[in-house]
Amino acid sequence: MRLFWQLLLWHGDDGLCPVAFAIVDTENDDKWRWFLEQLRSVLATSQSLTFVLDREKGLKKSVLEVFENAHRGYSMHHLLQSFKRNLNGPYHGDGKGLLPIYFMAAAHAIRIDGFKTSIDQLRRVSARAYAWVQQIEPECWTNALFKGEHYNHFTSDVAEAYIKWIEEVQELPIVPKIEALCSNCLDWKSTGLPCCHAIAVFNCTGRDVYDYCSRYYRADKYRLTYSESINPALAPFEASDGEKTDVEAAHVLPPLISKQQEKKSQAKTESVLARTVFCSRC
Repeated sequence: MRLFWQLLLWHGDDGLCPVAFAIVDTENDDKWRWFLEQLRSVLATSQSLTFVLDREKGLKKSVLEVFENAHRGYSMHHLLQSFKRNLNGPYHGDGKGLLPIYFMAAAHAIRIDGFKTSIDQLRRVSARAYAWVQQIEPECWTNALFKGEHYNHFTSDVAEAYIKWIEEVQELPIVPKIEALCSNCLDWKSTGLPCCHAIAVFNCTGRDVYDYCSRYYRADKYRLTYSESINPALAPFEASDGEKTDVEAAHVLPPLISKQQEKKSQAKTESVLARTVFCSRC
């Protein structure tokens, strides 16, 4: 059974959030289209989305058919790996090692002239590398020509963290696997304050997050804590006849100091008093 993940960006700290997943028997275009259709049915947004794809998966057609106004970008991690695999000679000069650097510089360039400069540097080193880059739509991998909202560039495999996460449950039956994938972080339970996952749900459903915080965090509870005087601790009072008939305030005494500690403290004080102090001139 294959596991499909659909990840949408962006957390403020460059993190990722799993949006939807599906477990299917095999991976093909029909299954991917079905998954995208299910995703489309639950996304209540009119904003244009950006899908970051692996170019070699061939998902571009399905994405554009299901999400007509969506923008697409290619994963720079997969694109760079594919670029390195296709680096065939001949090369001009000793610039083969610089080709991936020129390629990434072209992707990160904000201005058109910066993009063209990096592409020209790449072309002077390898005509074949230049031809390979030219066949990829520049609006899908460059900052300068991207038509949607900029989503930044990842140079590592963003799915790697999730692969490690589900590694322990990969061999479980379907139901326990889904239960593991749907589990929350439990921060809400341990702290009494809603976690980021719960807050996201409250925002989508129009609920007030403060209604779900523990009552002990509320200002009225804080004021109630100090609304009355804090009295000293009371202890049983032992009468002269030996019976404990009343209570009185307990006397809190300082800690006992041993004779050895007292001698050390006295010797230190005497040493300080006996020290002769000179001015800087003397």
